[in-house]
Amino acid sequence: MTMNQNNDYFRRRLSSLFLLTGCLRVDLARHLRVPVQKVRDWESGEDIPNVYQFREIAGFFGLPYDWFLDGVDATPNAAELAELLGLSESTVETLGKLSDAAPPDVMDAVDDAIFALAFAVQSVCGGKR
Repeated sequence: MTMNQNNDYFRRRLSSLFLLTGCLRVDLARHLRVPVQKVRDWESGEDIPNVYQFREIAGFFGLPYDWFLDGVDATPNAAELAELLGLSESTVETLGKLSDAAPPDVMDAVDDAIFALAFAVQSVCGGKR
């Protein structure tokens, strides 16, 4: 996997985590002692965190470091994500595996669909879990 593909993985997954967890960018910025704009730059793909920041970001969300880079362990906390989306846990795991193994255009479409679905569910639920 190239550095650009790793960066794409990271930025998509970071964006999804903000949406799914309800965590604020300012909370992560404070935790890392960086400006909020730095977090926004990471999320947009304009910049990438250094290795120490990657480790701190993973710890902040309670995820393995390499999940942000290459999709190890497919979807984090599949049971919680399945409940949030109203899907079965096996469906969430299958979507994650498909996303990890598929060509980049398919992976982008799957990630975008999951992100859109999560956003719609959160909007209908008023952001409450």
